[in-house]
Amino acid sequence: MFNQIIVSVISDVPRSSGDIFAAGSGIVVNTINTTIVDEADFYTLANALNSSSDTKDRVGAVSLDALFVPYTTYYESVGPLPKLKRPTSTDSVTSYTLNPYNPNFIFGSGNNPSGVVDSGSFNTANWNSRGHTINNAMTINQNATESTISSGVHPASTHFAADYYTRGKVEIVNVRGIAIRAPLVLSGFGVDTSGNYVPASGSSLHPNALWDTSLWKTGPLDVRWDEERGVWTFPSGTSSGGTGSYSCDCGCICQDGFDLTLSDGTKTTKIMRWVAPTDLEIDVANGHIWLPYANASGTDPAGVEAYPLAWVTGTNATWKLDISNYLQARYTDTINPSNGQTVRGSTATSGVYTSGMITFNRYDPSDSGLMSIRVDITGTIAPTGS
Repeated sequence: MFNQIIVSVISDVPRSSGDIFAAGSGIVVNTINTTIVDEADFYTLANALNSSSDTKDRVGAVSLDALFVPYTTYYESVGPLPKLKRPTSTDSVTSYTLNPYNPNFIFGSGNNPSGVVDSGSFNTANWNSRGHTINNAMTINQNATESTISSGVHPASTHFAADYYTRGKVEIVNVRGIAIRAPLVLSGFGVDTSGNYVPASGSSLHPNALWDTSLWKTGPLDVRWDEERGVWTFPSGTSSGGTGSYSCDCGCICQDGFDLTLSDGTKTTKIMRWVAPTDLEIDVANGHIWLPYANASGTDPAGVEAYPLAWVTGTNATWKLDISNYLQARYTDTINPSNGQTVRGSTATSGVYTSGMITFNRYDPSDSGLMSIRVDITGTIAPTGS
């Protein structure tokens, strides 16, 4: 059996003026021409394309095994064939619920009362009304024998509809299908993790983004394996343009997804949301200046009244926020002589100067385990009536 090879060539083609066969005039755009050839023919084609200065930097080719790999839905399968992972999580979304051939065992588990691994004959009504529309798959059950096939216990055809017509049921235990091979590489235009167009021209999508392939962003699709659920998933913290509450175990809460990679490979975020453990206060002449533990002007959709610390561009791992406008001031507290309790001073609104900075260090280059946050507050309050 020969491998099939996908060959793709980028060509410069002038825009035509209506006639698709015309030479055209004006702007020249990139067009992508893709075909599939047999492995035997590929070597001749590859040599011809590589030897031409016009095409050697415009062509790519790969065999189909770079994109596809066989797998089985049989959780107990042995051997080299990749298999679905039986989940240990009680989450509502697992490899059970996303099995394309038998989600959540709606057609049965495949085990009949006698213990024979069957094809779901006890839920045929469900298949008739809710079954999938995939035409063919390798459905040779690992327990199949000539007698079990002839008796209808195991598949009579690899075509699901034909098998159902013959037996009144289809294979649900050991379907051997095709998976997309990971890591999957994507190339094109779109929006980045900050919600900005890529490739861009200013704040807009680059005017040539749809046809100039040299501008396209190309890289592996970033998904992570969840062992407990038996599924591939997006990294926690990924968002689609909004904000959310995500922990990156660095003492703060991430916002807008993991859109920053530190020098040591740690993935984090350009914005940190921080809530102080309590009001942070200093005493000055004539009163007190403090930072409320919760940002009263915060608009976090998760309901966290946090302070937004921004990553300092070019630093190893430092985030800062000027809190001068967040600080509040009040006149000196007094003591009630009758009961000894503190009477909070009134708000100071004039003759007040405040300045402050929050500095968060993700780690010290000499100690990767060190994290610290520093809050600096300074200011003055003029005497009452001045």
